[in-house]
Amino acid sequence: MPPEEGKVFEKDWFKKLLPTLDKIEKKGIDGKPCPPAYVFFTNHPYHYVGEEVIEPTRDFLMTAINVPGFKAHSRKKGEQDDPPVIALWDSINLHNTVPHEL
Repeated sequence: MPPEEGKVFEKDWFKKLLPTLDKIEKKGIDGKPCPPAYVFFTNHPYHYVGEEVIEPTRDFLMTAINVPGFKAHSRKKGEQDDPPVIALWDSINLHNTVPHEL
């Protein structure tokens, strides 16, 4: 997706994505319920901008389908229930820019 300024939850791509995720969680896929799943979305839109734009706006989002504890919006609960998923999310947040040391 092309870069878009603003908060992730206010962007056009997220507004289009949310109803699809809700539908999948409620109705499954092809009438079959989905197993619990964490879903990660990333957008690094370098191919939409010219070389003069060194760091275009990037987005990353984690959500879950059929993971009741995730809806609690509690980091502590996430760390208790699925430590590797929280560690992955922390890594995505930490490693999303070009290091200045290079």
